[in-house]
Amino acid sequence: KTKVKGNTSLHMEKSNSIDEGEILFVDIIATNDKLTNLGEKIEENSETKELYLNLIEATKQSRKQKIIATQFIPQYYHFFDSLIGDTINAIFDLCEDSDLTVRIILLKKN
Repeated sequence: KTKVKGNTSLHMEKSNSIDEGEILFVDIIATNDKLTNLGEKIEENSETKELYLNLIEATKQSRKQKIIATQFIPQYYHFFDSLIGDTINAIFDLCEDSDLTVRIILLKKN
């Protein structure tokens, strides 16, 4: 079994058809699921902060990860005051992304 990046405690069987980017995509989905399950009870602590940082990190990955990050970051940024600078930088990076689709999705979502 392969542990997915981050401490999301998600495990999956490693297959030749799954590359590191796809595993990260699964990690992003798991991160969103965990934060969604917390709902309005999200508190900024080391565990939730690490989960949110996974979303920020996704903005530096492949197109697929960037697109999913543009959908999830706006849902959670207001819970993480100490990471507002990182959030703004990630959003600016997405606004300047060379992929037009990423920029369009970001602008439509926000």
